[in-house]
Amino acid sequence: MKPLPPSFLSKAAATAAVAAFLAFPSFQARAVVIAADSFSVNGTRTAGSSVSGTLTETGNLSWSGGSQWVLFGDETNGYMGTKGSGSAGIGIPFNFATYQSSGEIATLSASIAYRKDSNTGRWFALGFGSNTTVGGLPSAVYLQVNVYTGTWELMSAANSGGDLPSGTITGINFASSTPVTYSLTYDNSRATVLDISINGTSVLSNYTFASAPAEIQSAGFWGQLPYNTQTGVVFDNLELTVVPEPGTSALFIGGAAVACLGVAFRRKRKSAAAPRGSQDARLSA
Repeated sequence: MKPLPPSFLSKAAATAAVAAFLAFPSFQARAVVIAADSFSVNGTRTAGSSVSGTLTETGNLSWSGGSQWVLFGDETNGYMGTKGSGSAGIGIPFNFATYQSSGEIATLSASIAYRKDSNTGRWFALGFGSNTTVGGLPSAVYLQVNVYTGTWELMSAANSGGDLPSGTITGINFASSTPVTYSLTYDNSRATVLDISINGTSVLSNYTFASAPAEIQSAGFWGQLPYNTQTGVVFDNLELTVVPEPGTSALFIGGAAVACLGVAFRRKRKSAAAPRGSQDARLSA
C-alpha cells in the first residue's frame, strides 16, 4: 500500500488542528477579571471599619458609598455588612469604554444574605449604575430582590415605564444569614441582559431592552432599609468580569481556520505543480 501523498497529510493535519483549536477551552473567549473582593480583614482593613475608601483585592478599584457599610469577620471569613438601617448604596467605578479591548459583555456577581423580617419594604439591588458619583442606586441595569415577598425583578431607569421581567424565587430561606449567589450578565453593545442567575439557576436569558439604558459608570449594590444586626446583611465574594463579544471570538477562530486551510491548499498546489519525477522520488523516499 502506497503512503498517502504529502498534500493529503497537510490538509488532514490542518483540518485536525482547526478542530482542536475550536474545541480547546484555552482558545475560547476568556473572562477578564476587572475587580474581585472577598472583604478579608487584614492590616489595611479592620473589623468595624468602613468599606468606603478601601480598594478591591483584585483590580484595586476604590469602593465609594454609605459609611454604614462596614467590615465584619476576620482574615479567613470576612464580609461586608451594615451598622445602620438607613437605605444606602456602595459601588466601584466601571465603564465599558475603559475596558473596550476586553469586551462589551460584563458579569457582576456576589454572595448576598439580606435577612427579612416584618418590614415589607426590605429589598436590595445588584447591578450597573449610570451615575458618575459611585454609591447610588445602580439604576442603569440592575437586579432587584424583595426579600419579604421572595421575588426578583429586572430594573432599568430608561425602561421604567415598561413591563420588565420578574419572577418568584424558590428554595431560598430569606430569614437565614446564609448567603445566596446572584449574578447579572449584560451585553452593552446590544442592550441585552444575557443572563440572571440565582444560586446557579438561570431565571432570565437574552432579554433586550426596548430603550437602551444610560451609559454605565459604576457597578454596585444598594440596600433598602437593611436589617440592622451583624448578620442582617452579608455581602461577600464580589466579582466583576468582562468578556469579548461572541462574534469577536468567532472572527478570530475563523481567521485561524482559514489560515490553516490556506497553508494546506498552497502545499497541495505546489505538490501538483512539481515534476512527476520529483513527486515519485518523494513518495518512494
